[in-house]
Amino acid sequence: MRIVNFVKKTFWVLRRILRLTPTHSVMRSLRRRGVKLKSLRALELFGGYGDMTTRDYAPYVGKLEI
Repeated sequence: MRIVNFVKKTFWVLRRILRLTPTHSVMRSLRRRGVKLKSLRALELFGGYGDMTTRDYAPYVGKLEI
């Protein structure tokens, strides 16, 4: 079971590093449409520790509150 958990975690880490998460896809789409991401402010209502999707889009927005 430990090997399965290791593989799952590695899969998710690699997805984030390679920017293949759904959130990264949305960011690419917004950029293609001409949205200036750094001018946006984000309010994350269910951010928790910020280790899920928040982590993916935080570098792109101008201001973020969790």
